[in-house]
Amino acid sequence: FHFAPCEVGAKAPERQRNDIITFFPMDINPLDVTLESGIDILKKSKAEKEKAAKPLRTLDISPVTGKPVLVKDGRFGPYLTDGVTNCSLGKKRDPEKITFEEAVELIAKKVERGPSKWKRRG
Repeated sequence: FHFAPCEVGAKAPERQRNDIITFFPMDINPLDVTLESGIDILKKSKAEKEKAAKPLRTLDISPVTGKPVLVKDGRFGPYLTDGVTNCSLGKKRDPEKITFEEAVELIAKKVERGPSKWKRRG
């Protein structure tokens, strides 16, 4: 294993190995990290990213895009995607109980609303 030197990123100290970049947990001092603990941190980070990429459920094929409608777990909670449009499920809907018809309806409403009006400043 070859590690790049520890750098201070925009949010926290980070470490990079090949194409994996991970932030150190706030309770770990980067100066105290050994090779073994650094490898463990990278493995945990990679496992978390792989878990996040897997869908919670796969529903049927979308009539609009021809791709499967997926229920995924994102940074802000569960959401639906048909490969083109993402739609949040919100707090009221259970991702395990949502039907294909409800999913298609929610995605259609999201497409109808259009893109977010929020603009980034700067």
